[in-house]
Amino acid sequence: MNGSTLGELEFNGQREGSITLRVPAGVLRQGANTITLTAQNGENDLSLVDFITLTYPHTYTAESDSLKFTAQAGDHVVINGFRQTPSRLLDITNPAQPIELGTQVISEKGRHGLQGKVPWSASGTHTLLALADKRITAPFELLRNNPSNLHSAQAGSEVVMISYPGFEGQLAPLFQLHKAEGKTVALVNVNDVYDEFNFGERSPYAIRSFLQTATREWKNSPKYLLLMGDASLDPRNYLGVGSFDFVPTKIIVTSELKTASDDWFSDFDNTGFAQIATGRLPVRTLEEANLVVGKIAGYAGSQSGGWNNQTLMVADRDDSIDFTKQSLSAQSMLPKSMNVIDIFAGTLDAGSAKQQIVTDINTGALLVNYTGHGSVEVWSGDDLFDDVAATSLSNGSRLPVFLIMNCLNGFFQDVYTESLAESLLLAKDGGAVAVWASSGLNQAGPQAQMDKVMVQSLFTLPSPGLGDAIKQAKSGIADGDVRKTYILFGDPALRLKWPAGANDTQ
Repeated sequence: MNGSTLGELEFNGQREGSITLRVPAGVLRQGANTITLTAQNGENDLSLVDFITLTYPHTYTAESDSLKFTAQAGDHVVINGFRQTPSRLLDITNPAQPIELGTQVISEKGRHGLQGKVPWSASGTHTLLALADKRITAPFELLRNNPSNLHSAQAGSEVVMISYPGFEGQLAPLFQLHKAEGKTVALVNVNDVYDEFNFGERSPYAIRSFLQTATREWKNSPKYLLLMGDASLDPRNYLGVGSFDFVPTKIIVTSELKTASDDWFSDFDNTGFAQIATGRLPVRTLEEANLVVGKIAGYAGSQSGGWNNQTLMVADRDDSIDFTKQSLSAQSMLPKSMNVIDIFAGTLDAGSAKQQIVTDINTGALLVNYTGHGSVEVWSGDDLFDDVAATSLSNGSRLPVFLIMNCLNGFFQDVYTESLAESLLLAKDGGAVAVWASSGLNQAGPQAQMDKVMVQSLFTLPSPGLGDAIKQAKSGIADGDVRKTYILFGDPALRLKWPAGANDTQ
């Protein structure tokens, strides 16, 4: 400490070690102090530090016009050093029941003090807090609480939209769209869910409990769930990057990593199968909310054209996995009337493949199906397509649904980067109307199997909602990680704008 050796801490392997050391007089300095930990067994001797606590005597002198301290029952205490007139002395021994104590203010030569007596309400040591009025913080925001009745038995709704309150108004076009389709729709403020199901505390468990109750108590139980707002792996913003946890997700444990699962909300039996078709619009601002909702509503109301009878099939370079074969297997499920463009990286150089992908998406496609390797922002180790290319797409209203069979393109809960699924959905001049992608690290085999069923389901008549087709596709695979980590970024009730299925006639 400050250059002086205090002692050595020994522990073995992953065992927790702890030590209490005395700091000699004169080592501790006023202001900044430096503690250095030095490994004794070379550069590969690594340790994780949980905490270091420094205990030292402190006079009853306020710092920045407040002081938290301890004293014994019956003690008479005097706290000096206030710059502003002190006003309160609180006994916070029981934080749930703070007690304001009687005090006397002492002022002399521009300095102020506070004196009072520690009560005998409880014997032993009391914890107290002395402070000036200016240290009492004001509420950041006051909101009127409008009582809700989500617990009650009621008629219910087929489509449930759970929204961060700041984005509720932006959902009006989708609300009207699904009502015009003959569906019943409920718009639910996520704060009401917290109030009724978790005593006001933000938690994904509150959303799950609400959906269980709605499934059990509502006459018309939810079939589609739309989550309006982004989620974050750092809901309390400990990292200081920003508060983006508008509608939380559930972080689950998979065989490879911890990651997001929105299907968890209605996986009531913990089997890995969601009971409610679920989608999310991972928006952070009003501008993003208007953009994405506008895309979906515009897509649903658009007329069929040549572009939406076209599918783009993209396969990564074959290595230990035959991605070309998997892509062709999914392609065999397409209607014979569909125009198909194949971009197989094994037959092209990376630069040509990358350019052709962007060109064909900009031309317009009903579906874009990718099979291969990937990470959060990219397709393939050859960077066939990435978030930068997605953001710059200019396909306008010719918006495809993306089916992405790789790893991590749906890792949307990260606070340091934007996943490719988000980049496609949030692209301002085009991009996607919906993206189905994984937040996890998965095996290619189950993904390919699921992809094949997904393509087949999308082109059955009558046309299913995207969420219905996803439930069907997931029902046929045994890999729990694949089922749990595949997330729909889009509206689960939206139907594919396929010309032959537009009016469910052929």
